[in-house]
Amino acid sequence: MKFRADKDVFSKAFAACAAAVNTRSPKDILLNVHLEVKDGVASLSATDTDTSIIVKTEVESVADGEALVPQDRMLAIMRETVDDSIELS
Repeated sequence: MKFRADKDVFSKAFAACAAAVNTRSPKDILLNVHLEVKDGVASLSATDTDTSIIVKTEVESVADGEALVPQDRMLAIMRETVDDSIELS
């Protein structure tokens, strides 16, 4: 998976999805956001087993794929990034 997105748009989408993550969950899998990139669309999803959130946003996709992203680390990285775009691979 490799893509580029506008930092502000992607940050807002990620933060909205990360709101469903329960940071005190005993299940490590629930501490992550599922990120899937396919055909220029990034689909972000998260759940705390009671509430699920799915957010889709357009990106410049180089290679499709999917990954589990730790929500706390990703939010910290996006907060500190000064560029107007973000590239993940």
